[in-house]
Amino acid sequence: MMLLVTKIVDGFSDPAMGLIADQTQSRWRKYRPYILFGAAPYGLLGVAVFLWPQFPALGKLIYAYITYTLVWLAYTAINVRYSALLGVVSPIAEERTKATQFRFIFASLGTVVIGAMATPLVEFFGGNNELIGFRTTMELFAVLSVLLFWFTFATTKERVQPVNHNSRVSKDISTLFKISFGLIGQLAGELLMNFYANDRGILDKIEAELLTRRADNNRNAGLLSV
Repeated sequence: MMLLVTKIVDGFSDPAMGLIADQTQSRWRKYRPYILFGAAPYGLLGVAVFLWPQFPALGKLIYAYITYTLVWLAYTAINVRYSALLGVVSPIAEERTKATQFRFIFASLGTVVIGAMATPLVEFFGGNNELIGFRTTMELFAVLSVLLFWFTFATTKERVQPVNHNSRVSKDISTLFKISFGLIGQLAGELLMNFYANDRGILDKIEAELLTRRADNNRNAGLLSV
């Protein structure tokens, strides 16, 4: 349920962040400021997800919903701009293509490294206490992510100035809702497909049980008629 809620919020936040970025003008251009100023909140919220305060059961659930949703919003604030940054780092299409290729290569490499290091680090920092292990590991990853985001900010430039579109706020909001509802509809379809794919075994068991009961009922009805 938590994943569903965060994905619904994400369906609105993604286009909203894009519209906000289009209206941004600063000394660092349009996209780089969000990488600079969004890195620290993203790191702090990532750590907050694993703090697990001593609240009652309902309080822990609410805390989990709030922190998980906020960390996804912080991620969206950075990632949407980071993705758009690839389109303005160079006026040469070939260089932009190379930058995109390097991005996906190192993103995949980072995923593999994090996945391989997470469990050993949790055991190293936490010993027999997984809570402390996960918390400390996340603190380490958060510091590294903030530093890497700042490194990205310092080593990139927006060399291409996007064309400014003088659109009205009301029109942007209307566009936002149209895009968001389309994304939410697509998300709902994907969730249903994933549910069907993941729970097909359960559905098969239910179907088999119904067929068995139907056969038993038919057999009992036949015996009674005799």
